[in-house]
Amino acid sequence: MTIVFNKRLGIIKGIFSGELQTMDVLYGDEASDFKLIWDEVLLPDDENVLRNPGNFKINVDNYPNSVFLEILPQVNNYPVAASN
Repeated sequence: MTIVFNKRLGIIKGIFSGELQTMDVLYGDEASDFKLIWDEVLLPDDENVLRNPGNFKINVDNYPNSVFLEILPQVNNYPVAASN
């Protein structure tokens, strides 16, 4: 899967599965503009990430030397709904 993310914040802009995708293919003539703020990383497909991209971000603490996914902390803080 290709993950497009904000270089500074690690926020995921988009996730693309299947055929190899690059920012050049996805954004065409605008790719150079997108690359000023966004970058891409290729990772093995992960169904949880593909279905729930808002639960993850890219850890950019060591960007561009190291890039990896991390689960957002608030995902574990959702209250469980209960009926009375």
